[in-house]
Amino acid sequence: MKIILKKSHSLILKSALLAAAVGLAAPVMAKGTPAPAAAKVQKLAMKNGYASKEAVAEAFIRIYAAVDREAMWMMLPPALRKVLGAQGKQGFQDSACNSMTPESVAQMKLIASNPELMKKAIAELVTNLEKFMVQEKGRWYLDFLKVAAAGKSEKDLANVKLPERIDHTSGPKVVETYVMTLMFGKLDLAVDAIAPEVRRIYGDKRLKALLAQELRSLPPEVLKQVKLSFIGSEKETIFKNMYATYKKALVKTNGNWYIDLRKMR
Repeated sequence: MKIILKKSHSLILKSALLAAAVGLAAPVMAKGTPAPAAAKVQKLAMKNGYASKEAVAEAFIRIYAAVDREAMWMMLPPALRKVLGAQGKQGFQDSACNSMTPESVAQMKLIASNPELMKKAIAELVTNLEKFMVQEKGRWYLDFLKVAAAGKSEKDLANVKLPERIDHTSGPKVVETYVMTLMFGKLDLAVDAIAPEVRRIYGDKRLKALLAQELRSLPPEVLKQVKLSFIGSEKETIFKNMYATYKKALVKTNGNWYIDLRKMR
Protein backbone atom coordinates (compact mmCIF):
# COMPACT_ATOMS: atom_id res chain seq x y z
CA MET A 1 0.00 0.00 0.00
CA LYS A 2 2.82 2.41 0.80
CA ILE A 3 3.96 2.17 -2.80
CA ILE A 4 0.72 3.81 -3.89
CA LEU A 5 0.34 6.42 -1.17
CA LYS A 6 3.25 7.79 0.82
CA LYS A 7 1.08 10.59 2.17
CA SER A 8 -1.97 9.57 4.19
CA HIS A 9 -5.29 10.32 2.52
CA SER A 10 -6.71 11.30 5.89
CA LEU A 11 -3.96 13.92 6.32
CA ILE A 12 -4.61 15.29 2.84
CA LEU A 13 -8.34 15.63 3.49
CA LYS A 14 -7.96 17.16 6.93
CA SER A 15 -5.34 19.64 5.73
CA ALA A 16 -7.52 20.86 2.86
CA LEU A 17 -10.56 21.06 5.12
CA LEU A 18 -8.74 23.01 7.82
CA ALA A 19 -7.39 25.44 5.25
CA ALA A 20 -10.85 26.05 3.81
CA ALA A 21 -12.02 26.88 7.32
CA VAL A 22 -9.43 29.66 7.50
CA GLY A 23 -11.40 31.45 4.79
CA LEU A 24 -14.72 30.67 6.45
CA ALA A 25 -13.53 32.18 9.73
CA ALA A 26 -12.67 35.56 8.18
CA PRO A 27 -15.08 38.24 9.42
CA VAL A 28 -16.83 40.63 7.06
CA MET A 29 -16.64 43.90 8.94
CA ALA A 30 -14.59 46.53 7.18
CA LYS A 31 -16.00 48.22 4.11
CA GLY A 32 -14.59 50.82 1.75
CA THR A 33 -11.26 51.25 0.09
CA PRO A 34 -8.51 49.31 1.86
CA ALA A 35 -5.74 51.34 3.42
CA PRO A 36 -2.12 50.68 2.45
CA ALA A 37 -0.80 47.47 3.95
CA ALA A 38 0.58 47.93 7.43
CA ALA A 39 4.13 46.83 8.06
CA LYS A 40 4.30 43.13 8.81
CA VAL A 41 4.52 42.48 12.52
CA GLN A 42 7.55 40.39 13.36
CA LYS A 43 7.26 37.02 15.08
CA LEU A 44 3.56 36.49 14.47
CA ALA A 45 4.02 32.76 14.99
CA MET A 46 3.54 31.92 18.67
CA LYS A 47 5.03 28.60 19.71
CA ASN A 48 2.98 28.31 22.87
CA GLY A 49 -0.43 29.68 21.97
CA TYR A 50 -2.10 32.76 23.41
CA ALA A 51 -2.96 34.03 26.87
CA SER A 52 -6.60 34.88 26.12
CA LYS A 53 -9.40 34.55 23.59
CA GLU A 54 -8.95 38.21 22.69
CA ALA A 55 -5.29 37.54 21.94
CA VAL A 56 -6.32 34.67 19.63
CA ALA A 57 -8.73 36.97 17.78
CA GLU A 58 -6.15 39.73 17.35
CA ALA A 59 -3.53 37.23 16.20
CA PHE A 60 -5.89 35.74 13.61
CA ILE A 61 -6.52 39.16 12.05
CA ARG A 62 -2.83 40.14 11.94
CA ILE A 63 -1.75 36.72 10.67
CA TYR A 64 -4.42 36.74 7.97
CA ALA A 65 -3.44 40.27 6.91
CA ALA A 66 0.21 39.20 6.64
CA VAL A 67 -0.65 35.88 4.92
CA ASP A 68 1.80 34.34 7.36
CA ARG A 69 1.84 30.60 6.65
CA GLU A 70 3.86 29.58 9.69
CA ALA A 71 1.88 31.70 12.13
CA MET A 72 -1.45 30.38 10.81
CA TRP A 73 -0.21 26.83 11.34
CA MET A 74 0.85 27.65 14.90
CA MET A 75 -2.69 28.82 15.70
CA LEU A 76 -3.85 25.20 15.54
CA PRO A 77 -3.94 23.29 18.85
CA PRO A 78 -0.70 21.36 19.46
CA ALA A 79 -2.54 18.03 19.56
CA LEU A 80 -3.99 18.65 16.10
CA ARG A 81 -0.62 19.75 14.71
CA LYS A 82 0.89 16.54 16.04
CA VAL A 83 -1.76 14.45 14.26
CA LEU A 84 -1.20 16.25 10.96
CA GLY A 85 2.58 16.11 11.11
CA ALA A 86 5.00 17.60 8.58
CA GLN A 87 3.05 16.43 5.53
CA GLY A 88 -0.22 17.80 6.88
CA LYS A 89 1.50 21.06 7.73
CA GLN A 90 2.57 21.68 4.15
CA GLY A 91 -0.87 20.80 2.80
CA PHE A 92 -2.55 23.07 5.32
CA GLN A 93 -0.25 26.00 4.60
CA ASP A 94 -0.55 25.67 0.82
CA SER A 95 -4.32 25.39 0.88
CA ALA A 96 -4.71 28.12 3.51
CA CYS A 97 -3.04 30.60 1.16
CA ASN A 98 -5.43 29.53 -1.61
CA SER A 99 -8.41 30.22 0.67
CA MET A 100 -7.31 33.81 1.33
CA THR A 101 -8.70 35.94 -1.48
CA PRO A 102 -7.02 39.27 -2.31
CA GLU A 103 -10.21 41.04 -1.20
CA SER A 104 -10.30 39.36 2.22
CA VAL A 105 -6.58 39.96 2.78
CA ALA A 106 -7.01 43.65 1.89
CA GLN A 107 -9.93 43.82 4.32
CA MET A 108 -7.85 42.33 7.11
CA LYS A 109 -5.01 44.78 6.39
CA LEU A 110 -7.44 47.66 6.70
CA ILE A 111 -8.71 46.34 10.03
CA ALA A 112 -5.19 45.73 11.35
CA SER A 113 -4.12 49.27 10.45
CA ASN A 114 -7.04 51.00 12.19
CA PRO A 115 -7.24 50.79 16.03
CA GLU A 116 -11.00 51.40 16.13
CA LEU A 117 -11.75 48.77 13.49
CA MET A 118 -9.36 46.39 15.23
CA LYS A 119 -11.11 46.77 18.58
CA LYS A 120 -14.49 46.09 16.99
CA ALA A 121 -13.17 43.14 14.97
CA ILE A 122 -11.59 41.49 18.02
CA ALA A 123 -14.84 41.71 19.95
CA GLU A 124 -16.81 40.31 17.01
CA LEU A 125 -14.37 37.46 16.44
CA VAL A 126 -14.44 36.45 20.10
CA THR A 127 -18.23 36.35 19.93
CA ASN A 128 -18.37 34.43 16.65
CA LEU A 129 -15.44 32.07 17.16
CA GLU A 130 -15.41 31.60 20.93
CA LYS A 131 -16.72 28.03 20.75
CA PHE A 132 -13.88 27.14 18.38
CA MET A 133 -11.18 28.49 20.69
CA VAL A 134 -9.68 25.67 22.72
CA GLN A 135 -7.25 25.48 25.62
CA GLU A 136 -4.26 23.19 25.93
CA LYS A 137 -2.02 23.51 28.98
CA GLY A 138 -3.59 26.84 29.84
CA ARG A 139 -2.95 28.45 26.44
CA TRP A 140 -5.53 29.31 23.80
CA TYR A 141 -5.68 28.15 20.15
CA LEU A 142 -8.15 28.16 17.24
CA ASP A 143 -9.54 24.81 16.02
CA PHE A 144 -10.37 25.33 12.34
CA LEU A 145 -11.79 21.82 11.97
CA LYS A 146 -14.64 22.77 14.29
CA VAL A 147 -15.15 25.99 12.33
CA ALA A 148 -15.80 24.05 9.12
CA ALA A 149 -18.43 21.82 10.76
CA ALA A 150 -20.19 24.60 12.67
CA GLY A 151 -23.94 25.09 12.58
CA LYS A 152 -24.79 21.54 11.57
CA SER A 153 -25.85 18.49 13.52
CA GLU A 154 -25.53 14.75 13.02
CA LYS A 155 -29.20 14.67 11.98
CA ASP A 156 -28.29 16.70 8.89
CA LEU A 157 -26.14 13.83 7.62
CA ALA A 158 -29.24 11.72 6.97
CA ASN A 159 -30.37 14.24 4.34
CA VAL A 160 -27.11 14.44 2.42
CA LYS A 161 -27.57 13.58 -1.24
CA LEU A 162 -24.58 11.52 -2.29
CA PRO A 163 -23.37 11.24 -5.91
CA GLU A 164 -24.73 8.24 -7.79
CA ARG A 165 -21.62 8.14 -9.95
CA ILE A 166 -18.19 9.73 -10.24
CA ASP A 167 -18.30 12.82 -12.47
CA HIS A 168 -15.32 12.63 -14.83
CA THR A 169 -16.18 15.76 -16.83
CA SER A 170 -13.67 18.05 -15.07
CA GLY A 171 -10.96 18.06 -12.45
CA PRO A 172 -13.08 19.84 -9.80
CA LYS A 173 -16.03 17.51 -10.39
CA VAL A 174 -14.04 14.31 -10.15
CA VAL A 175 -12.46 15.55 -6.89
CA GLU A 176 -15.80 16.55 -5.38
CA THR A 177 -17.60 13.32 -6.22
CA TYR A 178 -14.59 11.24 -5.17
CA VAL A 179 -14.24 12.92 -1.77
CA MET A 180 -17.99 12.71 -1.11
CA THR A 181 -18.21 9.01 -1.95
CA LEU A 182 -15.01 8.23 -0.04
CA MET A 183 -15.90 10.05 3.18
CA PHE A 184 -19.38 8.54 3.27
CA GLY A 185 -18.01 5.04 2.76
CA LYS A 186 -19.20 4.38 -0.80
CA LEU A 187 -15.89 2.78 -1.73
CA ASP A 188 -17.16 0.93 -4.82
CA LEU A 189 -17.97 4.31 -6.35
CA ALA A 190 -14.87 6.05 -5.01
CA VAL A 191 -12.58 3.56 -6.75
CA ASP A 192 -14.04 4.61 -10.11
CA ALA A 193 -12.36 8.03 -9.63
CA ILE A 194 -8.91 6.44 -9.53
CA ALA A 195 -6.84 6.47 -12.72
CA PRO A 196 -7.39 3.35 -14.91
CA GLU A 197 -3.67 2.55 -14.94
CA VAL A 198 -3.54 2.53 -11.14
CA ARG A 199 -6.62 0.29 -10.98
CA ARG A 200 -5.06 -2.09 -13.50
CA ILE A 201 -1.76 -2.33 -11.62
CA TYR A 202 -3.07 -2.67 -8.07
CA GLY A 203 -6.61 -4.02 -8.54
CA ASP A 204 -9.88 -2.67 -7.18
CA LYS A 205 -9.90 -5.00 -4.17
CA ARG A 206 -6.54 -3.74 -2.94
CA LEU A 207 -7.46 -0.12 -3.59
CA LYS A 208 -10.73 -0.44 -1.67
CA ALA A 209 -8.79 -1.94 1.23
CA LEU A 210 -6.45 1.06 1.17
CA LEU A 211 -9.36 3.53 1.19
CA ALA A 212 -11.10 1.62 4.00
CA GLN A 213 -7.88 1.75 6.01
CA GLU A 214 -7.68 5.51 5.53
CA LEU A 215 -11.25 5.96 6.75
CA ARG A 216 -10.53 3.89 9.84
CA SER A 217 -7.53 6.10 10.60
CA LEU A 218 -9.85 9.06 11.17
CA PRO A 219 -11.22 9.25 14.73
CA PRO A 220 -15.07 9.03 14.67
CA GLU A 221 -15.51 12.62 15.85
CA VAL A 222 -13.14 13.95 13.20
CA LEU A 223 -14.89 11.93 10.47
CA LYS A 224 -18.23 13.35 11.59
CA GLN A 225 -16.89 16.91 11.47
CA VAL A 226 -15.47 16.33 7.99
CA LYS A 227 -18.85 15.07 6.76
CA LEU A 228 -20.69 17.99 8.36
CA SER A 229 -18.39 20.43 6.59
CA PHE A 230 -19.77 19.22 3.24
CA ILE A 231 -23.24 20.51 4.12
CA GLY A 232 -24.48 24.03 3.48
CA SER A 233 -23.27 27.17 1.74
CA GLU A 234 -19.62 26.59 2.70
CA LYS A 235 -19.45 23.46 0.53
CA GLU A 236 -18.22 25.42 -2.49
CA THR A 237 -15.32 26.89 -0.52
CA ILE A 238 -14.44 23.51 0.97
CA PHE A 239 -14.25 21.78 -2.40
CA LYS A 240 -12.35 24.65 -4.00
CA ASN A 241 -9.59 23.92 -1.50
CA MET A 242 -9.97 20.17 -1.93
CA TYR A 243 -9.39 20.67 -5.67
CA ALA A 244 -6.26 22.76 -5.01
CA THR A 245 -4.91 19.91 -2.87
CA TYR A 246 -5.68 17.16 -5.40
CA LYS A 247 -4.85 19.14 -8.54
CA LYS A 248 -1.32 17.78 -8.95
CA ALA A 249 -2.67 14.23 -8.94
CA LEU A 250 -5.27 14.74 -11.68
CA VAL A 251 -4.82 13.02 -15.04
CA LYS A 252 -6.91 13.03 -18.19
CA THR A 253 -7.47 9.74 -20.02
CA ASN A 254 -9.67 9.36 -23.11
CA GLY A 255 -11.36 12.68 -22.36
CA ASN A 256 -12.16 11.81 -18.72
CA TRP A 257 -10.55 13.10 -15.52
CA TYR A 258 -9.18 10.77 -12.84
CA ILE A 259 -7.02 10.87 -9.70
CA ASP A 260 -3.63 9.18 -9.80
CA LEU A 261 -2.91 8.24 -6.18
CA ARG A 262 0.76 7.69 -6.98
CA LYS A 263 1.19 11.43 -7.45
CA MET A 264 -0.17 12.30 -4.01
CA ARG A 265 3.18 12.28 -2.24
